[in-house]
Amino acid sequence: MVGVCCFIPLVITLILFVNNLNAQIDFMEKEKIGIEYNKAIRQFIDDAQQHRGMTSGFLNGDASFKDKIIAKETEIEKDIGVMMPVVKMRVRQRQV
Repeated sequence: MVGVCCFIPLVITLILFVNNLNAQIDFMEKEKIGIEYNKAIRQFIDDAQQHRGMTSGFLNGDASFKDKIIAKETEIEKDIGVMMPVVKMRVRQRQV
């Protein structure tokens, strides 16, 4: 009887410990997904901001930005190609 009384708190403690570990694992998996998502959109954001700046310069009369803007648009298209699969994956995960 004494053994059972000592065993029950041990089992409860173990269950709480395992539940806590599972919660931490879930949180870390979500962090990993977030990091992948941020990496994918970071370059797009940087290139879009640079494009905005160059376009502003071009619209204010600096024609030297024309070729740079076209090159930046190509980079942005590549960024979108890299970003979209990650974004679609993220949307599917949220729907589950």
